[in-house]
Amino acid sequence: QNSVNHLINNLSQKDLHLRYEIIKALNKLRVKFQGLKFDKQSIKLKILDEIELYNRTLTLWIRQNMELISGEAANSSNTDLDQGHKARKLLVIALDEKLDKNLERIFRLLGLHYPPKDMYDAYLGIKSNNPHIRANSIEFLDNILESKLKRILIPIIETTRTDILADRPSEISGLKVPSEFECINLILQSHDNWLKTCTIYLVAELQHEESLNLISRLIDDPDSMVRETAKYCLEKVKT
Repeated sequence: QNSVNHLINNLSQKDLHLRYEIIKALNKLRVKFQGLKFDKQSIKLKILDEIELYNRTLTLWIRQNMELISGEAANSSNTDLDQGHKARKLLVIALDEKLDKNLERIFRLLGLHYPPKDMYDAYLGIKSNNPHIRANSIEFLDNILESKLKRILIPIIETTRTDILADRPSEISGLKVPSEFECINLILQSHDNWLKTCTIYLVAELQHEESLNLISRLIDDPDSMVRETAKYCLEKVKT
């Protein structure tokens, strides 16, 4: 029980990989030891935090996809995509992966608040490409989740990312999609080193001088990947 309490107290780790491992450890304890008590209020707050993070990341993903689509339309006759376009595609892939991990953490936390197997099955259903299976999982969650969680989680899972792009993404209810400049700055100020690295590389390839002030602060970053990419970016843009 002391282990459970200590792990729950550390669920706010900024290191998302470490946070994932903490949640995973709690999942295993929940399944193996039925008598353990989990602070449901603390777990619920962490679920809400993860959903908020998901929505913030989704707005970044939407902006980068909008820029990607716009770039492809502007260069429809050019079959050889430039380095800036390739760099943006890399960032979109990184954001996609971040959203997938975020969704998994949400459902793992739900498995600490509700029956674990039910939440695991619901997660597999949401990830399914079969529309019927997805619909059944959404209906199940709509019936079992308490009202506040239902109100903010169901909109996330009932619309696929492909559908979002096809349905005027800049006008999605409740989500404010940042500008390109805001998007870059938000990522550069985040704690995700891989996203920061991809974004710095994008700035370098697009020659975005507006973001150089933030990038110059990263040349002494503790993460070597961020640090070296920041140096590369400053040299490339200034030359």
